[in-house]
Amino acid sequence: MEIGLKLDGMAAANRRFAEDLRERQRTAIKVGGEQLKQDLRRLTRGPLGERLAKAWQVEFYGMDGSESPAAFAYTKAPSIIRGNATGGTVVPIAGSEFLAIPSERVPRRRGRGAKARMSPEEVEAHYNQDLILRPGRKPGEIVGLIDANISAGTGKRRAKKARLVLMFTFAKSLDQKKTIDPDAAMRRAARTTKRLLQDGNR
Repeated sequence: MEIGLKLDGMAAANRRFAEDLRERQRTAIKVGGEQLKQDLRRLTRGPLGERLAKAWQVEFYGMDGSESPAAFAYTKAPSIIRGNATGGTVVPIAGSEFLAIPSERVPRRRGRGAKARMSPEEVEAHYNQDLILRPGRKPGEIVGLIDANISAGTGKRRAKKARLVLMFTFAKSLDQKKTIDPDAAMRRAARTTKRLLQDGNR
């Protein structure tokens, strides 16, 4: 006696399974990627502000049916983010003796889009005067000030008494603390992606 076993419809079942798996992958990557972007923006917004928070973007690849869809998060301000994500000591480069640390009073460069603050040379040209250098609060530091009572247009004094405004602090190094943790956002997005792949729902 011979006994045979035949499974009908396996090809169709395998196709449905494969399509379901691809759909789960696309959903997991889409939701996880968007969550990653929003978490990175939230982590950045507090210490660095809205402009740098919005610099985080996400791009998706292989969402048209590929077996390996992916999400790639990146920032348009990598140097600033890197410094705040790692911390450490910042020192001058290119032969400079001091770091020029701008205050909030330093104007931003003109033009469209997000612009960095002016350099000391640009500030001197903008206000039509040399920076006034004084010893800073910490040993080895120097502060650069301008006299706000001197007209930027003519260079003439508008009042007898000077009104000094802090523009820069010049320091030989800067200890920068870690203020954001992109890895935390990545770990949360990875958990979300894994759950969606397993459960197939949000």
